[in-house]
Amino acid sequence: MNAIHLDQLRVDLNTAGAAALSPVVAEVMARWTRVEDQEGPLVVQERLADVLYGDLPRRLGVLLGAPAGDVVVCGGGAQAFRAVMSRLPLNPGERVWVSPHASPAQLSALVALRARTRCRIEVIAQGPEGEVDVAWMARNLDEDVALVCLPYVSAVCGTVQPVHEVGALLGGHRCLYAVDASHAVGQLPVDVRLVGCDLLTGDGWRFLRGPHGAGFAYTAPRLHEVLAPQGGMPPLSAPAPALAALNAALTHHATTGTNPAASPGLSSDSGTGSNPGSGDGVGAGTNPSTDLSTAGIDTGSDAGTGAEIGQLAFLLRAAVCSSPGTELIATGGRPSGIVTFRHARVPAAVLRRLLADRGILVGKIVADESPLYLPRRGITTAVRVSVSHDTTAGDIALFASALHDAIAQGHPQPTPHIPSSVDAPFAASALGTAPAPPSLRTPSARRTVSAPRAPVTLHAVPALPTGAEFESAPLPAPVPAPVGACVPLPDFVPVWKPVVSSAESLRLVSSLPSSSRWPAGAAVGADRRPLHGA
Repeated sequence: MNAIHLDQLRVDLNTAGAAALSPVVAEVMARWTRVEDQEGPLVVQERLADVLYGDLPRRLGVLLGAPAGDVVVCGGGAQAFRAVMSRLPLNPGERVWVSPHASPAQLSALVALRARTRCRIEVIAQGPEGEVDVAWMARNLDEDVALVCLPYVSAVCGTVQPVHEVGALLGGHRCLYAVDASHAVGQLPVDVRLVGCDLLTGDGWRFLRGPHGAGFAYTAPRLHEVLAPQGGMPPLSAPAPALAALNAALTHHATTGTNPAASPGLSSDSGTGSNPGSGDGVGAGTNPSTDLSTAGIDTGSDAGTGAEIGQLAFLLRAAVCSSPGTELIATGGRPSGIVTFRHARVPAAVLRRLLADRGILVGKIVADESPLYLPRRGITTAVRVSVSHDTTAGDIALFASALHDAIAQGHPQPTPHIPSSVDAPFAASALGTAPAPPSLRTPSARRTVSAPRAPVTLHAVPALPTGAEFESAPLPAPVPAPVGACVPLPDFVPVWKPVVSSAESLRLVSSLPSSSRWPAGAAVGADRRPLHGA
């Protein structure tokens, strides 16, 4: 396999996964990391105090339409969501509504909340375009609903959810409203006053093009009141160099993005820390309103001439649809700068590698990244392409040409379905190199393979169909509910990534009871334990 060198890439279309840092942001991150390595983190925090506790919260407040005092910085949106769920006081039997597009990190935090409070987790019904059904929510909303969690934009297929309509619906009710804006902030206007949420979390990387390890959260006053009896908002932290680089990224984004993070109250050198002349933050004399070339940020000769993200997304979809054999994962009525597709003959991993060989960097998603949505549609892997404000129409043209060439060159190999609860390389070795029979490619099938020592029966996690209700053993088998009814999350959750060895994973799977003892739809974790007292 040819090595993929990132410095040889011409077009970066993986913004939704890990966007490339702009040169000035990378320089800020590197400089303060060196200082931290030489002098220690406390020295860095002291020198960056003005940025960490002044400029950065103010810029984030402008970005989100929120008071600076209601914005906290953290290591990422998932960290903030998990921290809030760890102290949220719910009563037994209260209902938590979650979107079918919920991420594994969000589901893990909610499952821990259910184990602590004995609340109920229900999956919101989905409309035909991949959005949550607001009309269904209005019909079923009552005083038992204590929390509603939605992504602003689906991480796997890019569908924009009706977060404003849901916020208006929940305005007169007691339930809290949490929005994950990790894939929205930076590409779409985000205003918490219009959304009406109590918690909004986001990541500094992706569309803001900041560094990994830096994120933020908006926490409304009502959320603080709810958490006060439990000790208040848990403390959150992030590495100071990453936060300084995020401040620089916000300055860059203010010149190209949809939400200017600059205001007259922010000085032109607000990200420079205690030594403005050395460029420790965003560079001495950098003004958010200054032209990019004079700010020392090189975005290429086509910077500023590219279309907006909405127009780029239209061109991106057209490029994918014009390629033979491709299928869009979602065609929702509210598309974003994320387009996900798969090919009938070329696997996603092969397609990504062939595109990288042609200088096009794209992402690949797997079913575990959206356990309530992708498995139900029979999708195991797909290619995810995403644009940024630095993407140009010429970049899309290069992608379209490379995609046609990659499809023509692709040579797909039969790939058996490997359950997520088993270490993939070990399971592939156990399955051998022979082409997989049709039963192995059926996600909900029960099959037997030969391990190196003994026969092992692998139980795949069945998909979670809309309109069916599941309970955990030893309760009776569930009775299918009408289409459109909410779906309680099963009391067993899938293991996103195994934390035990391959041999131990197979031993645990082989010791599972017969499938007849497990209701349809129950997902089995590696530890085989129910989350609470079942």
